[in-house]
Amino acid sequence: MVTLGVALSISYAAPDASPLVLVGVLNLFFLTLEARRDRYCDSWGTRFRTLEKTFYAPIIDPG
Repeated sequence: MVTLGVALSISYAAPDASPLVLVGVLNLFFLTLEARRDRYCDSWGTRFRTLEKTFYAPIIDPG
């Protein structure tokens, strides 16, 4: 919200500037960061689930 407010106030400060360009670039940047974070979170979750299934489960329940 703060970034959107700053982008809109900067773009409306200049009479010929369009807010869509700056806000669009910022949205693309933040969505890229979120996609990267989600991808790493998913890969770490998969690693932990694999470790639990193949290492910890046989230790706890050998049968």
